[in-house]
Amino acid sequence: MAVFMVGIAGVIAVMVWAPGIARRARNEIIYRLPFAVPGLPKCPDCNIILVNLDTMRADEMPCYGYSRDTTPNLCAFAKKNILFSRFFTQTSFTLDSHMSIFTGLYPSTHHVIEALKDSLNPDIPTFTNVLKNNGYRAVWAGITDDINLPLDKGLERGFTEFHHIDGTLPDWPAKYKELLPLFRGDKPTFMFLHTYAPHAPYLPGKGPWKFTNTRMFPFIPVTQDEFHVSTIPFYRYVITQFQQRLIGSDTAESSGRNSRIVSQLGTFVANGDLKQAEELFWTLPLYEQYYLHISWYWALVDKGDPEMVTYIKSLYDERLYQVDADMKALLDFVSLPEVKRKTIVIILSDNGEEIMEHGEFEHAWNIYNTAVHAPFIMAVPRVQNGVFHELIQAIDIYPTLLNLVGIRPTAPLEGQSAVPVLEGRGEQQVGQRYLIGEHRGDAIVSIRNNRWKMYKNNSEDRHYVELFDLMKDPLEQNNVLGTHLDIAGKLDDALENILRASPKYASVSGEFPDWLDTEKRKKLINDGYF
Repeated sequence: MAVFMVGIAGVIAVMVWAPGIARRARNEIIYRLPFAVPGLPKCPDCNIILVNLDTMRADEMPCYGYSRDTTPNLCAFAKKNILFSRFFTQTSFTLDSHMSIFTGLYPSTHHVIEALKDSLNPDIPTFTNVLKNNGYRAVWAGITDDINLPLDKGLERGFTEFHHIDGTLPDWPAKYKELLPLFRGDKPTFMFLHTYAPHAPYLPGKGPWKFTNTRMFPFIPVTQDEFHVSTIPFYRYVITQFQQRLIGSDTAESSGRNSRIVSQLGTFVANGDLKQAEELFWTLPLYEQYYLHISWYWALVDKGDPEMVTYIKSLYDERLYQVDADMKALLDFVSLPEVKRKTIVIILSDNGEEIMEHGEFEHAWNIYNTAVHAPFIMAVPRVQNGVFHELIQAIDIYPTLLNLVGIRPTAPLEGQSAVPVLEGRGEQQVGQRYLIGEHRGDAIVSIRNNRWKMYKNNSEDRHYVELFDLMKDPLEQNNVLGTHLDIAGKLDDALENILRASPKYASVSGEFPDWLDTEKRKKLINDGYF
């Protein structure tokens, strides 16, 4: 009690000083208290580390019920801090999902959906903007040349420095460790740390492996060199891809480009000139190279072979285990007492991953739970730790972070702060919670509550509605729409009401590059990936 009274007295005293001095002194007192002070932010001006382990699926982690110990370090950290068991992203595609995280808005509100084309409306402030305007250093620590993490379409707003760190490379932990001293300085710092390491292709290297004890398939790549194949069969495959594009070439630039590649690459392949073929391939944009390699990779996989599916799943688990090991240095750093007392940590993924639950691998095809149920682990000073089962979604991150550090949003948000949940005032007190999912605009939409989820596919070639009882069917395999039309009707009304109340921002859309033919434009619109 004596410590409490001294702390409160100190806070009251410094509030009458000059604002800058008062702010720093007040914060230092709060950082040293073992509990939150009513009426004051829980962590004013605290450092923030937001880590995105891109494509890490929640239910492939032991702290979410998985039988394999894929993420021992992350789950040990979660056990000492905060874990949300039911966190869902707005969509399963990288671009839309990141923009929802950084704007607190649904994809249909922020309108950044099509890679290479859409930009964020200038009237929409990202939470990085808001942090910067309140004295934060904002650090980007991730890949800087990806069309699905575009640093020229609005995602870059508010960042004060950029560090290109490829999270798929072995030096990723060493690179991010170089930035950790920033969090020992006097200036409050926000860092976004990103890695694509869990993302397909799942390349755990040659081993030894921890989980892969099934039949082996040696023709499936497991290393970067094997994935970035440079062989005559691969270049024959590339030729067929560009021949198909020629059919849909509707501009002189796309027709000329595709014809040139087919002709030149065909000559090099016919002559067995691997070096020339490789040099031509390297002239393609990096995202186009990746698409051709990944489509070649999946062409090797027989989705109808259960043993091969099990093998691919094991490779994914191996990658999660390796990413977890890569996180050890960060987890140790933020657990240091002098860092922990004034640092908020969020570890999440912007989407889950399909492993044939709905007939496909990867994500970006749908917004079923497997593709949008992601891990969400937090460390917040002076907040009760534990496992929380309330529903939260990606757009809640923005208001939650600002609430924790004592900053008011400067524009309307569609997410809501999770701080009341952390304070023990969960859904039982704030009423029914609905989560909204949107994929490729309104091509697919969903709404869910604690028990039910309605899924509406509005795409051109497929129109259907599904209803799932998530208590009995968490993997959404059994459509019960026919026997629960009344529930679907209530969910549909709630969906319409929620979206009708959304803030209204005009979309900012440019044009696709002229060399993109109709097929590739359609793929970007429908799938999001090149």
